[in-house]
Amino acid sequence: MNDERTLLDPTHEFSPAQRAALERPSSLDGLCVGLLDIKKARGDLFLDRVEKHLREQGASVRRYTKPTFTKP
Repeated sequence: MNDERTLLDPTHEFSPAQRAALERPSSLDGLCVGLLDIKKARGDLFLDRVEKHLREQGASVRRYTKPTFTKP
């Protein structure tokens, strides 16, 4: 299996910074995860399920919401 991954930069930079990937944590216990609701239809329902799963894995979750999906 090839372990090389390409991360696409959504900011449309012409020369994106090169960074090494961080190691994944062994567990989510005690970590804090931020979830951004971009105000698309039923996106909040999806994030509710993601939040529930993260909390079951021991993470704390902070939710953030854009005022409208058209704003960057």
